[in-house]
Amino acid sequence: PKVIVVLREPISRAQSHYWHAVEAGEEHRSFEEAILAEKTEDAWFWEGAWPKCQVEGSLLRMWTDRPGAGENPFDGAPFRQPPLLAYERRGHYIDQLMPWLQQFGPSSLLIVSHDELHTNPSKAMTKVYTWLGLEPLIDLEAASHEDTSAANVTLPHALRRE
Repeated sequence: PKVIVVLREPISRAQSHYWHAVEAGEEHRSFEEAILAEKTEDAWFWEGAWPKCQVEGSLLRMWTDRPGAGENPFDGAPFRQPPLLAYERRGHYIDQLMPWLQQFGPSSLLIVSHDELHTNPSKAMTKVYTWLGLEPLIDLEAASHEDTSAANVTLPHALRRE
């Protein structure tokens, strides 16, 4: 198997994640307060419940092990769900990549920079196609100045039906 991972610079990713949560009404704190809450209020989850969740392959402990969980942890008021608001932790990419690396090995993973994909898509996609063993579909830089309608795009040999 081949796995393509697009990674964004962690601070920009955290800020973007934060603003999406604010716009969705899921976050009401300042960015600084939210980062602090991840380290303090959510410590019960990351230090206690999360390791158990990983072993069990379930997020059930997010409800059952949380402070103030009653007899039926699914009853009661909504609460802050740490994995959804893990602005800083989601930027610890090695923690997320290790299971993939262990399962498939480093030669099966291609890491692409979000910034490169955004600022130089032709170079980034050429890297992806080359890694997949395909010819690039089109030169994206040249295509911005040419007619790229479907009739004028030549598919790489590996994708053609013959």
